[in-house]
Amino acid sequence: MNFFNRTASRIKHCFNDTYTVIAMLVLLSVTGCSNVIQGALISNSQDDEVSIVITNYSQNSNVSVAKTVAPSTYLLEDVRKFIIEGENYDGDLYSNSIAIANDGTGTIVGLKPSVWNFVLHAYSDAAGTTEVLRGYATVDTSYITTVAFVLTSAGVSTQGSCSLTFKYNSDGAATFNQMASSVTGKICDPLTGHEIYSFFSTGDTTELAKWLGEGYTAQRNLMNPGSYILTVEFFYTENSVTKRSGFWSDLLVIEPGRQTTKTITIPNILSTKPAAPQNLTLHRIDSTLTADSYNAVIRWDDVSTNEEYFVLKLRSYASNTATTGTTTTLTGQYSEPTDGSKRFSSVTFAQDGVGYIGGSLWSGSEEYVLKLATGKLYDIELYSVNSFGSSSSVSRITSADIANDSDYGELTGFGATDSSPYTRVNTFVLSYNLADGTMLTGLGTAHEGQYYNEYHIYTGSSTSLLTPAAIADPSDPTFASQNDWPVLYYSTLDQPWDKWFAYGDSTQIEITSVDSFVNRTFVAAYTMQNSSDVYIDNDSVHLTYGATAAGSAWGTGSNANGISTLSAGTYITLTVDRSSLPNSQFEQFKFLLNGNVQSTVNVPTDGSAQSTYSYTVILPFKGTYTLQAAGIYNGQTFYSTEFTTTVSN
Repeated sequence: MNFFNRTASRIKHCFNDTYTVIAMLVLLSVTGCSNVIQGALISNSQDDEVSIVITNYSQNSNVSVAKTVAPSTYLLEDVRKFIIEGENYDGDLYSNSIAIANDGTGTIVGLKPSVWNFVLHAYSDAAGTTEVLRGYATVDTSYITTVAFVLTSAGVSTQGSCSLTFKYNSDGAATFNQMASSVTGKICDPLTGHEIYSFFSTGDTTELAKWLGEGYTAQRNLMNPGSYILTVEFFYTENSVTKRSGFWSDLLVIEPGRQTTKTITIPNILSTKPAAPQNLTLHRIDSTLTADSYNAVIRWDDVSTNEEYFVLKLRSYASNTATTGTTTTLTGQYSEPTDGSKRFSSVTFAQDGVGYIGGSLWSGSEEYVLKLATGKLYDIELYSVNSFGSSSSVSRITSADIANDSDYGELTGFGATDSSPYTRVNTFVLSYNLADGTMLTGLGTAHEGQYYNEYHIYTGSSTSLLTPAAIADPSDPTFASQNDWPVLYYSTLDQPWDKWFAYGDSTQIEITSVDSFVNRTFVAAYTMQNSSDVYIDNDSVHLTYGATAAGSAWGTGSNANGISTLSAGTYITLTVDRSSLPNSQFEQFKFLLNGNVQSTVNVPTDGSAQSTYSYTVILPFKGTYTLQAAGIYNGQTFYSTEFTTTVSN
């Protein structure tokens, strides 16, 4: 592991070589996920000392204690030795034990002024062999007189253990005696439910009797620190067949160098279906939005202790008013496919742009993250399952609409009818093809790219399309006071945006709003101020000739007729360069030979138009030939100058 996070600056000053260091020991644990180790700098007056303050508070403050089996909080007296290590920008190394007084202060001796990267190790034994906490900090001791550490167990590899005593609720004694002929405990991966450590297994009647008396104790040593799911499975035998009669689980936290101990009383859950989850919500993670998809985090409250897994049903609907949809069923049952894909049977699917991102549906889980497709309408429901059946199904809550969670985007519910629950969610994209136009989103700020996307949530009413402002000349001094954004114009400033029309609509019917959750693409059309703005000048047309179609340059503009005579069988090519045209909004180009149209090409409006269009002909015999290009715009034809040549032999 790289212990050091180097800083980018170094300031040299000379001070005394003795520094007092104050380490702020925030005693946290790994509960569900690794806590981030943070180094903090506290600036003080420029003297020779740096201070250590130790603050104790609950290591389990970020989890539900009622649902967690964890060791007690680390206290100052639990730490028997501190060792601080450091490396500065000169490559000097420092390693020494540091004494921490009861008030939390200590002193580093013999440290030269420099930028130092420190690691502070805390041990539960005086010999310094059992590390239990660790923290990092970077400080320039040339002028900073205080360094503070936040210590956690994250990254510490010292193994721990657990010793747990189990009791079964006395109210269920009769059921236990009838339905529990053996009991098995496992310590599992919290994501997949895969067994990591075996814990206990007993069918001895004397040991089983302890569950209803003083308690049954099991112990497991040499466990890697982290968070696990502790499971207890109950079995009974009927007609020589062993069947599961109950399942219980809880979160188990193992800390480095410590033993997790607790007496656990399991409620009367034998032969009982699990309770339904509560408060099912769905948020869009706005930072993941693309034109095709977004990630959605699904959360719920697990109020049961005897579910084996959850089942999530995701439905997509074909229309606003559809009452039935296509259902994808996701389950937390564990599997290991041979193709090396994800370990849930519920995360290997990829249907209509949907995919697994993170989280779990296994026992004890409360979060699942999916990739959903834009332009589709979804709803979700969730229920819990064990060997005795399923709980009732719950739908996404809508009363507070996800309680306006500040971490994620809000997805407004939408139902098929006013009488149905507004549980459906969606995000759709309006994509604007600028058709080679220029969009200014603010003063001096131009939008990059051919497309401009807007993201919307359909709530049952129409959505207005983007309306760019009337064009104003950016060279005009009054443009600086422009407040109506965005501005959209084409090529020259006298060709402002006119309307949007649906992609693929050759009639270019204007669209101003949509009333659907489906993704749509619209193409910009631009207004020409008068017909004099539309023409094909000679500098935009050029000719080549030769014995092959590739040919040699003939000339452009005033030189286009520079060669007047050619031989029969010569190839001649007429090319229109769209990028050189004063206006490139032509919908078609036609190429004429002696006044007759020889070739017609349509110009795409989806941004895929070519920069040049050409027509090649072989001059077959003696005579005079004229070649001409024409552009079609709004039903009108605009011609280039005629180019004339003579075949003399």
